[in-house]
Amino acid sequence: DVGRAMRSGRTILAVSDEREAGDRLAEWAARLRPDAPAGVVVLYVADLSAVPFFVPKSAIVKQLREDYPGLAIMLDWKGVVAKAVSLGKLKNVAEAWSDGRRLARVEGPADAGKARALFAPLR
Repeated sequence: DVGRAMRSGRTILAVSDEREAGDRLAEWAARLRPDAPAGVVVLYVADLSAVPFFVPKSAIVKQLREDYPGLAIMLDWKGVVAKAVSLGKLKNVAEAWSDGRRLARVEGPADAGKARALFAPLR
């Protein structure tokens, strides 16, 4: 549960609503995994609220599993997480949380500087 993770402990939340959200989240994982401070939980969330009703959810799940076998991507079919982080017109957001407080937020594609900005308050 994303809300529970954000309220307890130290968490980094990466959210994307792009059509290629898996690619964007994999880019975040490549930046965050190697240097994440000990004890920090990193969650990757794909906002799928814009997926048309006629697209089978099972096909999306299958494709994500095949394309990103080592990456656990949470699928937000209703856009609840995107609303919680005020994604709005942005396509990618990552936030650092500790015990229910947002400590840092970066917007846009993943890069080394943004990863450092997320790690800094969690060290």
